[in-house]
Amino acid sequence: MDGVLLNQELVFRVIDLTGVVGAGCLGGTVARRHKFDLVGFLILGISTALGGGILRDLMLNLTPIALTDNAYLVAAVCGVFISMVLRIDGRKFWVNLFSLVDAMTIGSWAATGASKTLAAGLGVGPALVLGVITAVGGGVTRDILVGRTPEVFGGNTLYATPALAGAAVVTMVHGIGYPGVGMIAGTITGIALCLPAQLFGWSLPVIPDWSLDSAAAEMLRKVKGDKSRRAKSHLKGLQMMEEQVHQAQMQAAEDAATSEPGDGFPADTEPPDEGPAEGTPPPPIFDKTM
Repeated sequence: MDGVLLNQELVFRVIDLTGVVGAGCLGGTVARRHKFDLVGFLILGISTALGGGILRDLMLNLTPIALTDNAYLVAAVCGVFISMVLRIDGRKFWVNLFSLVDAMTIGSWAATGASKTLAAGLGVGPALVLGVITAVGGGVTRDILVGRTPEVFGGNTLYATPALAGAAVVTMVHGIGYPGVGMIAGTITGIALCLPAQLFGWSLPVIPDWSLDSAAAEMLRKVKGDKSRRAKSHLKGLQMMEEQVHQAQMQAAEDAATSEPGDGFPADTEPPDEGPAEGTPPPPIFDKTM
């Protein structure tokens, strides 16, 4: 049993340190995009790699493990220097590799944060919160340092959601008396959600504005829009009638232009024979037999 626990701790330590290296590389990649110097690379990479764990330990009133275990600081610095000597952004191999490392890190850090919180005697709610903070705190710190909106706030693939799911699995399994199994199950859950989200671009939908004043304004716009449509329809009908009257007037003018002035008959026609004028004597009648 002791050997199993030792192997489990070794596996989680390897995953943990691998995630620190990967997070340091990601922080260094952002520093490269902003053309930072060596100090900028180190600060951004170390903050990305160790920020979440430091926040968790401070909230638990513990000395951050990154300050007591030199392996974490060394791993973060190694990640920074890897990003300095290699251009890893935009290349398919590195993107796929870091997607896998990132997914493993999210699951492992969320499980570690939730497990440490429960071991400190806190409840389910704090365990979920600190599990997520452990997983995404470094990335949030990195984004704030470079002056941009943290990626976990939306518009990107699922990141905090897999961490929350992994922390929830840890709390459930820990509650039935199997904390070690909970760590493994929580890590696997985080990986199973985070990796497909990165591969297929899964993300949460944007929440619409459901406030009362916005709903009232939308209703008012619809009412005004209906009135506007009715007015436009009525105006269109009037314009069509006016156009028809104008066409009739134009046709009448054309007909008048093709007739003789004063007689009312077209130029190419003769007036009908109306017989002798009034007062004219009738023509003589001759007898054919004479």
